[in-house]
Amino acid sequence: MSRHPVTPMHESDLRLHLAAQTSTKIGLIDTSILKSGSGAASDALDALIASGHQAVICDTIDDETQSTVGSLLWSRAQQRPLFAAGSSGSPPPSFRNGIVWACSVCRHHQRPSLSPSRCLFLADPVPRDGAATAIRHWPWLSPHTAGPSCPARRKQLNPQRRSRICQPSLADGRDTILYTALGTPASPAYGDSLGIALGSLISELLERNANSIAPVRRILICGGDTSSHAIQQLGVHALTWIANVQPGSPLCRAHADSRLDGLELVLKGGQVGTADFFDHVRGK
Repeated sequence: MSRHPVTPMHESDLRLHLAAQTSTKIGLIDTSILKSGSGAASDALDALIASGHQAVICDTIDDETQSTVGSLLWSRAQQRPLFAAGSSGSPPPSFRNGIVWACSVCRHHQRPSLSPSRCLFLADPVPRDGAATAIRHWPWLSPHTAGPSCPARRKQLNPQRRSRICQPSLADGRDTILYTALGTPASPAYGDSLGIALGSLISELLERNANSIAPVRRILICGGDTSSHAIQQLGVHALTWIANVQPGSPLCRAHADSRLDGLELVLKGGQVGTADFFDHVRGK
């Protein structure tokens, strides 16, 4: 997180990190309390509220502690409206103990019924992300570097040049991935400029591939901020839901006044998704 392109963090204690953004009094229910069960967590929450805390952070580390938080949230939600925020990758474990989401958790753990499709993957992976795993180990991918993520060398990410490099694999009908880096980058990456460059690269690739026998009609863009900037370069004015792939990363249909209309898109945040996420997107 110290190298996050938009919101870098230099303090691991979220209470201190958020104190620079708000005057709201923030409390903490730490891991040791959550490990003691939902009763201890409920008592700790009551004590924090009584002492004037308006927001509370729950420090989870595993399914057990997330389940405790799920029980706590569910019990409080029965009493009054409740606002809760968390990572898009965290809801299933947190809500196992009866929260409304629980009805769909079991479906999320099954492979979605997506029709198989040729895919183009663009990845700005972070360490331990599924995208990095796929690039290194998955034999069905045809990998190509999209260029450096280092800002000082960003000009090397030339859309026309990169599209020519990976065009042969697309023309051969292979699923293809373009990536910016593997492992921890040498310097912070900036999601806006990198995302804009990748968006231009997508446009160039789709234009070159449009008249092929089997053009690419499904694209996965990895990196939350990166994908949000990239999609703005495509002239897409709306996305509509098609199917759940995994929590936080649905398959969507693009609507545009161009040949991109109907293109299928998945926008994946960093460190979200299981190790076989790419296979889920392929529908295979």
